[in-house]
Amino acid sequence: MLEFREPRTPYLVMTLSAAFFGLLISGALLLLFSAAVFLLMDNFSLGRIFAYISLLSGAFLSTLLLGRYRRRRGLICGLINGALMYLLITAAAVAVTGTAADIKKLLLLMLFGAAGGVIGVNMKRIGYKV
Repeated sequence: MLEFREPRTPYLVMTLSAAFFGLLISGALLLLFSAAVFLLMDNFSLGRIFAYISLLSGAFLSTLLLGRYRRRRGLICGLINGALMYLLITAAAVAVTGTAADIKKLLLLMLFGAAGGVIGVNMKRIGYKV
């Protein structure tokens, strides 16, 4: 007997959408942190730290959701997602300022993306009974 299975979303489409979603999360957190700094602090000395926190948490959360959805290859998905996020950030930076983003961002995005992918793959499903 044949079973009907939903067609799986292609790997590249899922990874690109996760990278865009990660940048969307990063942008939202950056706006939140910017408002907090503007309203609660006198100086902008912690601005760079807040920018890195928002960027890395966006990479982590997007790859966590990607790994949880795909349920396999979390490390590879995380590395690719981090690299795609870096390419999108670098393309925007070159278009706006004419300079590329530093390599430290690539390494950190790939590290946090890989961590999110591994954790996402290994998370238990809600409602799963043994």
